[in-house]
Amino acid sequence: MKIIILLFTLMLSANLCLSQIIDVHLHSYTDDIYYGGVPHPAGNIPSPPNAEAHLERTIKLMDSLHIDYAVISNSIKANEIWMEADDRFIPGYAANTEMIPIDEFDELIKNGKIKVFGEIGAVYEGITLANPIYKPYLDVCNKYGIPVMYHTGPPDPGSKNKAKRVFKGDPALIEDIIATYPDLRVCLQHAGASFWENAVLLMAYYPNVYADLGVLLWVSPLTQEMAVDFLKSCKKYGVLSKVMFGSDQMVWPDAIKISINYFNSLDFLTEKEKRMILYENASKFLGLNDE
Repeated sequence: MKIIILLFTLMLSANLCLSQIIDVHLHSYTDDIYYGGVPHPAGNIPSPPNAEAHLERTIKLMDSLHIDYAVISNSIKANEIWMEADDRFIPGYAANTEMIPIDEFDELIKNGKIKVFGEIGAVYEGITLANPIYKPYLDVCNKYGIPVMYHTGPPDPGSKNKAKRVFKGDPALIEDIIATYPDLRVCLQHAGASFWENAVLLMAYYPNVYADLGVLLWVSPLTQEMAVDFLKSCKKYGVLSKVMFGSDQMVWPDAIKISINYFNSLDFLTEKEKRMILYENASKFLGLNDE
């Protein structure tokens, strides 16, 4: 009888943990910007042959994994296609340094076609969010309460942009922005990665700073070790309430499932803490409770 009760409890806990999920870090594509079709070199994760198949696989995974909402980012056109396919997608405007005019940005926010600013990949251009080019856009986000999602940690090693810089990904470099806009919700994507300790410090000090786990959960054993260290530190210093699940699936949708499975395997987190990270924290960050 005790064994049966234990098994039932474990099954119930697993179902609770997977009952609702928000993935705050997905990428949308059109055929002209899709670069998939080959397995991920680190884990031999399959990649669909084209953008349509990628979208279909992503939606299928969202259905099976109980993902209620997902923040997508890329071009406005890619986001529109994805939002037409499934109303669970929340549109984020991806940008490095080439951005749409500020008046258009403002209008798209008012029309609901941009609900998140990011992923902002400033590090790929060798700069940070503190660069003056971003100020008008941050001002608009601050005015409308639009959350900002900023790539932290090194850029993708596969990027061919010669301007990319590893140490520009240190979240400590954007402290002035965080302090200047105390009401602007900022997500440190990939939890700072190799600079995760600075991410924890900023989260502990500034109420408006959150983080997502991004690629840390699936890319390699090294990044998974970073995720564990980051999460243990967040638990120690009382900031798990600002950690969010994000897969950063890129052109490998199955990274979503791998991320969730690995996250659920972390036995130092309670079921309540896992639920916070998988759903509740993101709901607060995105303002879903206000709708």
